[in-house]
Amino acid sequence: MITLIVSIATCAALGYVVARPWVVAVAVGAIIAFYVGLDSGWWGNGTGDGWQLAMLIVMAVAAAVTVAAVVLGRTWPD
Repeated sequence: MITLIVSIATCAALGYVVARPWVVAVAVGAIIAFYVGLDSGWWGNGTGDGWQLAMLIVMAVAAAVTVAAVVLGRTWPD
C-alpha cells in the first residue's frame, strides 16, 4: 500500500513540475506494472480476490490526481 501511495505522489509531483499530459500515461503504466508484478509473484505475496477491481480504482485515482497536478502545473502563475 505504501508503494502505491508513493507512486501516486511521485507521479503527481512529476505532473506538476513537467505539466505535460504524458505523465498521466506514466502514472497509469506504473500502477499496471505494480499489479502485474504483484500478481506474477515478482515481489510481495501476490494478489487476493478482486485485485482487478482494486487495480482499476487505484488507476483511476492515480490518473485523476496526476491530471489535477498537470492542470495545476499549467495554470499556476509563475
